Amino acid sequence: MAQGNGRPGSVAEETTPLLTRDVSKERAKATSKPILPLLLLSGFLISLTFGITQVPILYVFRVMTCDAYYETHTPDPNAVDRCAKHEIEAGASRAFAVLSASTSIFGLVNLMVAGWTIKRLGVKRALIIQVFWPAVRVFCQILGIAKGSTMGIAVVQSSQILTIIGGPNGYVLCLNSFVADVVGHEARTGALGRLQGCMFIGAAIGFLIGGLVGDAFGIIEPFHLSFICFLVCCIYVALTLPATAPPEVKDDATSRQALGVSRFFGPLRIFTPQKWVLPDGRTTTQFGALTLGIGVFLGILATGYITILLQQYATSRFHFGTKDNGYLIFMYFSLRGAFLSLVFPRIIAYGRKWLKARDAKNQVKSQEEEPLIPDQPIAPNEVDVMDPMESEEPPNPAPSDEQETFAFDLFYARFSVLLDAILTGAAMFVTRGWQMYIVALILPFAAGTGAASKGTILQMLPSSDRTDALSGITLVENIARLSTTAVFGMVFSALAEIGQSQMVFICNAGVALLAFVILCLSRFPPEGSKRVER
Repeated sequence: MAQGNGRPGSVAEETTPLLTRDVSKERAKATSKPILPLLLLSGFLISLTFGITQVPILYVFRVMTCDAYYETHTPDPNAVDRCAKHEIEAGASRAFAVLSASTSIFGLVNLMVAGWTIKRLGVKRALIIQVFWPAVRVFCQILGIAKGSTMGIAVVQSSQILTIIGGPNGYVLCLNSFVADVVGHEARTGALGRLQGCMFIGAAIGFLIGGLVGDAFGIIEPFHLSFICFLVCCIYVALTLPATAPPEVKDDATSRQALGVSRFFGPLRIFTPQKWVLPDGRTTTQFGALTLGIGVFLGILATGYITILLQQYATSRFHFGTKDNGYLIFMYFSLRGAFLSLVFPRIIAYGRKWLKARDAKNQVKSQEEEPLIPDQPIAPNEVDVMDPMESEEPPNPAPSDEQETFAFDLFYARFSVLLDAILTGAAMFVTRGWQMYIVALILPFAAGTGAASKGTILQMLPSSDRTDALSGITLVENIARLSTTAVFGMVFSALAEIGQSQMVFICNAGVALLAFVILCLSRFPPEGSKRVER
């Protein structure tokens, strides 16, 4: 039987793909099944390794600052804790602030470097780089801690420059990109949520291990353990994850320039308005990606400070100690991780089915309400004579790279922020210390805004911009986290001075509510629209 172009349908042409689309999908699904658990385990192990040194490093700075102070001062022989001085506490706080600020700045650059590395070397090699260089950084920190005093502080602070090459932001981007590559379009949002959940659980366990190992074996031992774990993670990634090739790039001067300059800063361009051709032929500008980015920024600005805020509020209001705060944050991170790993993917799956069934029912209902006979008679000269073959072609056919849009992902991102606003605002009514654990228990059930936003932005942009899309949304999240520490840190201090520290929860809720309003303005192009290529 012949094709429409007159050639036999059984003959494969030179440009015919060796695998049909259906076979490719089946093979991709079969391949992703064993790979996804390996990626989830990678996220768990690497996050655990990063978390091991987070608690001990605070104490390390206090000890080194104390040593530096008594190089020029005489200790009090009757003091129970010779480091319990305002000068030492202030010096340790300043030193740690410098470390945190440099980590945040270098982390933003690391995000750009990781995205560039993925395009040049492939996602597996980029992930190995992002895990290996933190091992080098921890080794430098071990040398600084062994040296101690002012020189030790300088070495530890200087070691953070290695974060540019490999760090937490980069490995998160690599794992998100890896998952987006091996998981099918329809399962991508749930898989990203599961990955984020495994990272939360790993970080929570890492915090706990670091504190326990430091108390039991000495403050430098968590750093030795972290160094060994980073090397183990490198070996694990190299041996278990499949090799990946970098994206194909045309070998011309323009492409090389784009790869070296434009693509390095590519994440910043994904939020620009996009041109779409509507089903009726009109060209319109869509601002979905831009409003999504603004909404995510405000959402993270509102909720990104919550872990520090819970500790500060519990310490100042209910006199929580290190142990109490440790259990509080461990509970928060563990439950948040469990929710994202187990519950979030199921909510996304059931929500998509519910929304699809509702839209189908509304469509059938609207078709039934349409009149079968037009209201006005049609004159003979107004009847268009159509070629019967034209009815074989569907109007405005969707391009091959456009895939099904799941509006529920955006719906979930909106209402998870709204639920965050409600639950965070309710925390101001806490009057007993044990109620802080209830707050840490219920807040994780509003999680998933970040994962749903990543799934949404991947649907709004073409597949060729997948790495830039993940880089861009992650960049927005990191800038928001950097901003929230400064903004709500000052807000909490100002409210604490007037004895109204509980009002900071209302401020958080207000910003989250604004994020919900902005996200309500974000939407997908109308069904049947076609993207205008740039």
